[in-house]
Amino acid sequence: MPFEVVLRRHGLGAGLVLLLAGQVAAQADDALFADELGGREARLGGVLKLGSTLVDEPERERAYLSSGFARLEYEQPLGPSGKLIAHGQLDLLAASDRRLYQAMRDQPGPVDRSLTLHKRLEHGHQHQWRASLDWLYYQHDWEGGRLTLGRQPVSLTQGRIWSPADLLAPFAPGDLERLYKPGVDGVRLAWSATADLSLTSMVTSAKVQGEGSHANFLQQADWADERGKTTLLLSYRDGQRSVALSRQHNNLLAGADVYGELAASRLEARSAQLWRDRTAVRAVVGLNRKVAENTLLTLEYFYQSLGVTEPADYAAFEQRAAQTDLPAMGLGRHKLGVALSRQVSTLLSLEGQWQANLNDGSGAVSGLLKYSLQKDLELRAAFSLALGGKRDSEYRRLGNAWQLGMFYYW
Repeated sequence: MPFEVVLRRHGLGAGLVLLLAGQVAAQADDALFADELGGREARLGGVLKLGSTLVDEPERERAYLSSGFARLEYEQPLGPSGKLIAHGQLDLLAASDRRLYQAMRDQPGPVDRSLTLHKRLEHGHQHQWRASLDWLYYQHDWEGGRLTLGRQPVSLTQGRIWSPADLLAPFAPGDLERLYKPGVDGVRLAWSATADLSLTSMVTSAKVQGEGSHANFLQQADWADERGKTTLLLSYRDGQRSVALSRQHNNLLAGADVYGELAASRLEARSAQLWRDRTAVRAVVGLNRKVAENTLLTLEYFYQSLGVTEPADYAAFEQRAAQTDLPAMGLGRHKLGVALSRQVSTLLSLEGQWQANLNDGSGAVSGLLKYSLQKDLELRAAFSLALGGKRDSEYRRLGNAWQLGMFYYW
């Protein structure tokens, strides 16, 4: 479950941040699709995930949550340089507590979607099946360019934990597992202007309740050099204009890659009426370094100008944030995050993350263990625990969670 959803709902376990992330998360790097058009045969595969979660929330009885999904992945070559990519998914959700079930059921999905490509079947008040097409797009490649049309995943950020510049269904800050980034409806054209400069233009379609669909526009420029990469991003969305600048510098500090990202959005229309300051600024500074064999460390500091510093203001902030076209990234104004991943062996890997709200003193630590029982079968154990802060602080009010699960790939 994405972290921003947890933060909008009082009392939901912080462990759902990572424990249910597999249902909606995804890897976003364009490298995922950078394969050369060598093989021209159709490909079919999939993933099956099942899990059971124990949720321990403040001042509530413990609740149990069962979740899972089956995802079918299909790729069909079309002509010498095109292909159709489709990912369908069947999700299961069931909970012992009706309130917890409703909160999970009603979590918001990607904003930039106009087509209704899902069907929900609900049994009673605590059990549902949901079938959807998460990706469905046509991709056409030529020398120095690529055109994609349809529901597709898009990555717009340098950040590893927080993603200030990504307005198109970014990963939640607490997602340790990032398998599938939700697709958005649109058309994207990417081309290489020079050997060092690449440009991307994109138009997405979003549906607003009671207002129909409207278009959002985005222009991205990437400059690559021998030391790293610089990105400039301009976007116009219904209700806001945004600009973002990011830079990654490789091997800058003691062998670490250092990066920074600054995004500013000018709120208009409905969003402007909710905030005193019409300009929303978000920024992240971080480093990424290999600290041992098969071990990677990430450290990030995050700032958001609209964030609040007092727990008494959290409820009002959540109500305004839910009506603003900005992906939620928590409540606090200043945050710190540390992530560590280690491949212990060919069979065992570990992921860990710690986040802290520097304003109210609360934090959360989460971990994920993955063990490959055989080539295509993986067993998992995960947890998330709130640390520090007072009872009404950001992370303490989220509670704790533990999960056991399995992934099967075919």
